[in-house]
Amino acid sequence: MTNSITLEKAGSPKIFLWGDYREKEDFDKYAKCSRSKESETQEIYANLIDCVYKIVSSKQIDGEDIELFRKAFLSKTQLIWEKAGEKIMQFSHYFTEFAKLLNELAYDKNAAIRLRVIQSHWKDFPPKEQSFEILTNGLKDTSRKNREFTIDRIMFFDLKEFAPTLKMLFETETDGNIKERLKNAISLFERGYYIKEFNEKKASITFHHAKGSTEFFIEKEELTENLIQKEIDKRRKNNAVCLTKRRDNEAEQQR
Repeated sequence: MTNSITLEKAGSPKIFLWGDYREKEDFDKYAKCSRSKESETQEIYANLIDCVYKIVSSKQIDGEDIELFRKAFLSKTQLIWEKAGEKIMQFSHYFTEFAKLLNELAYDKNAAIRLRVIQSHWKDFPPKEQSFEILTNGLKDTSRKNREFTIDRIMFFDLKEFAPTLKMLFETETDGNIKERLKNAISLFERGYYIKEFNEKKASITFHHAKGSTEFFIEKEELTENLIQKEIDKRRKNNAVCLTKRRDNEAEQQR
């Protein structure tokens, strides 16, 4: 039994650590899958985990911590920048220095770095106002890929507060693929789902639920509002049961 440590406050994501640095084992799993054996890369990841433990334990940071996270987020190794992004999101609720770092990264001149900030909106988001600003800028990014990914994130997390912005952008967007994404997002927020043509006989239906989004298929000749809603309700109920079981298992592991 380990002595876990946490950082938490009302309205902010709880940061949980096992207490025995087992998080460092993630690198071994990553290296095995990617066939990476770079000792220097492993050291960077280990230093990142050490820094997370130090911050959570002491409840304070210094300038070196911020620079370590900055360098980690700029790393070419996916595991490192993803972990750095995850923790920057969480720590931005507790330390203004991390919120400032997040803004700097969100406006980086490199489109790939700006994309990473959008991608890091996953397990946790930064404070609501900051997140809204970052995602709004993502919708207007000069990079088409970044705009596409931002729309997908907004749809996946059912962020209905973006509906007015999406409608406005739909009227002015000239890129066909992005315009289609915007149309689907608007439908998702207004109707609870969106429809896409799959082939000559079938259409795909995508709807949102507590775990994200789910896609299923219906014969076009059976495509009615009542049938769509019935199928959505059935799948939503099944997803709710699975989510409850998963949360119970996670809670049991942390006891």
